[in-house]
Amino acid sequence: MTYLRERRLALAADLLRDPEPTLAVVADRVGFAGAFALSAAFKRQHGVSPSEFRLRETGTRHGA
Repeated sequence: MTYLRERRLALAADLLRDPEPTLAVVADRVGFAGAFALSAAFKRQHGVSPSEFRLRETGTRHGA
């Protein structure tokens, strides 16, 4: 399960580099039950929230 979770979170990180999709869309694409589940797992793995990761990577927040 660890490998699968890591792969899904890596894919989520790639998708978050695009400022267009919402967190809910990213969560759905990588197989998480919802945005909250992705956010919690992402923060455990990367040490920052998906929104903070996106801001660091792109300089923009979704919808900004």
